Amino acid sequence: MPAAAERGLTWPLDMAAGSDGAAMDTILKLENISKSFPGVKALQGIHLDIARGEIHALLGENGAGKSMLMKILCGIYQPDEGTITIEGEPRHFANYHDAVAAGVGIVFQEFSLIPYLNAVENIFLGREMKNGLGLLERGKMRRAAAEIFARLGVSIDVSVPIRELSVAQQQFVEIGKALSLEARILILDDRPRRSRPPKPSTCLRSCAT
Repeated sequence: MPAAAERGLTWPLDMAAGSDGAAMDTILKLENISKSFPGVKALQGIHLDIARGEIHALLGENGAGKSMLMKILCGIYQPDEGTITIEGEPRHFANYHDAVAAGVGIVFQEFSLIPYLNAVENIFLGREMKNGLGLLERGKMRRAAAEIFARLGVSIDVSVPIRELSVAQQQFVEIGKALSLEARILILDDRPRRSRPPKPSTCLRSCAT
């Protein structure tokens, strides 16, 4: 059982309407999400509504259950109770791949990049673009990666191994990988403690579009 769940979230996160009370175009709705482990109540009765184009920050002490809630949304854990609704359709994620297929992307606190591969190879690892003969379309993948980095407003040298990039640049590659999956909902977990945060305006502008 992860120690991070020892002091679980129990308060409702209810943001279903704007300041004027009008209903918004809700892309994500969590209702009564609860999760327990032996002897520990990790999450209890979580409600969260997010409208399309909105950006939210989930704040709390270490061990409050923030990452647990995000891992449930990403299919890594399944809730004991509650429902996940995306664009009006109830969803049950048996695993991470189900969440990706539903348009949920996550950038974890610890990177999952292969250090000796470059940015393009990391972004498309396991789902490389190929032509009719089964050959890699490297140019097409490079152009797709360049478009993503342009959207993020960053310059990344895609010709060098990931290990030669700064930690901040590596984080942008992780974000780019999530965006390449055509994620409609992008989750950014706590950044690695050793990293400097990417420019907030850049990330927020990209995630809101």
